[in-house]
Amino acid sequence: MFCNLKQVIQMCLLLEQEEAAKDGDGTEEEHIKAACRKILDGCNDLTHARYKQTFEYITEHTPYLGTLISRRKKREELMQLIGEMQNMINHTRSEDASRLKSCMGSYTAPNPDKELICPPITDNSKNHAQMGFNHIQLGKMLCPTKYLANYIKDPHGMKAKFDSTSLKVTTALWPAFLYPGNTAGEDFDLEDIIEGLFHGYLLERVTKHIFTSLSSALKAGVSSGTCACNAKLHGMKEVGAEHIAYAAVQARFAISSLEKWKDHDGLFYYTDFYTRIVNLIWVRKDKGWVDSLLGHYNKKLFGNENGARPSHSLNTKCSEDDDMIAMERQLAACATQASRSSDTTSAQSSALDNQQELHQKSLPPPNRLPSPDPPVAQALANPREDKQPSPLPPSSPQESDDEGHVLKSKEKVLPAHPPTPDPPINSRKCKQASVPVAATFDDDSPLTEEDEEITQPTKRKQKSVSVPTKKAPKCRSRK
Repeated sequence: MFCNLKQVIQMCLLLEQEEAAKDGDGTEEEHIKAACRKILDGCNDLTHARYKQTFEYITEHTPYLGTLISRRKKREELMQLIGEMQNMINHTRSEDASRLKSCMGSYTAPNPDKELICPPITDNSKNHAQMGFNHIQLGKMLCPTKYLANYIKDPHGMKAKFDSTSLKVTTALWPAFLYPGNTAGEDFDLEDIIEGLFHGYLLERVTKHIFTSLSSALKAGVSSGTCACNAKLHGMKEVGAEHIAYAAVQARFAISSLEKWKDHDGLFYYTDFYTRIVNLIWVRKDKGWVDSLLGHYNKKLFGNENGARPSHSLNTKCSEDDDMIAMERQLAACATQASRSSDTTSAQSSALDNQQELHQKSLPPPNRLPSPDPPVAQALANPREDKQPSPLPPSSPQESDDEGHVLKSKEKVLPAHPPTPDPPINSRKCKQASVPVAATFDDDSPLTEEDEEITQPTKRKQKSVSVPTKKAPKCRSRK
């Protein structure tokens, strides 16, 4: 709320330089180190820790800002961005304060549905001079709890003392609106000051007004509107010390007589008030009290002591009331059963394989049959090739050795299949195909003119025509 971005960034960079100098990495001169040390000494260790947390939060939500900080050439752009962010922070704070002022007529009443405060404060009132200690009911809330009993007895006399500063109203004394009760702070125990602190109904309503919505401030439970609340829109997952301190400052300003936002009201400084609340919650040694306080406000805002969680996990106190958990258990049981069945089946299969292997080993080796000759094996493997007749069967056993070898191998295969009969041919072609090669080149055999016509083409095609497979009878010459 009172974050000065420029101061936060400067302080954190100086702290980093100091840590680097302790590790021996610093190269600054002595006068620069002395100036840095003087600035750091102006704040205590608790303030340093708060600045570090703020710096980490800013750099986490605005990564580009961290990039600009690490580059010196981008200092002008960095300062411009810091200025815009600072203006937005101040604007948001002033806007929250102005809107809360108009709601104090109902927020400050213990039971607004039954009775409002008297004298009444209209929601549209622009004159706030009748608020603060000028209003008796609001004066009870602003009064330090230590003086509350005397103020209830004599409100005008106590107001005169406050105005004359004979009794000082400062941040050193907690105001009564921070405590519970229809009359805020009526159960205050001076011997146990922390009992009930930050549980006042006005503080709770203002917290819900700021972080959820205006309509949820007076509701007992969590808002069930269709729109997301302010906390979810800004990524707020749980309540922290800063949220409670911010709401307390806004509540104090809202019931005061100030017209516009100021950082102080008389001797009461809001910056100091904010810091005291944050430091109290941070350094509190009683962790149980801190957890109880934060859980209380988490439940007010989110309906859950642990903060914002998925909607399906809310109102689930045990696993028996959650169908998702029950289904997961059932699926896990089915998977386990299926795994066991698979293991049993694989074990039975492995045992059966072992028995078959042992049985095969116990049998005598089978007798080996002689393997057929290669041509026969080839014919048995490809029976279709043997069905087709050879285009040119061998004619005589007086051919070359290589051809004879091939013919002998074929003769072993051919008897297994009956020879295909030759198709009928005419007599003229028979004369042409039946002339033997020896007779063609035999000069002693008598030839007719018709025979010459037949033998001449044979001589020209002798190289390309294959040798006939069978010896044809000689043709008789015509006389």
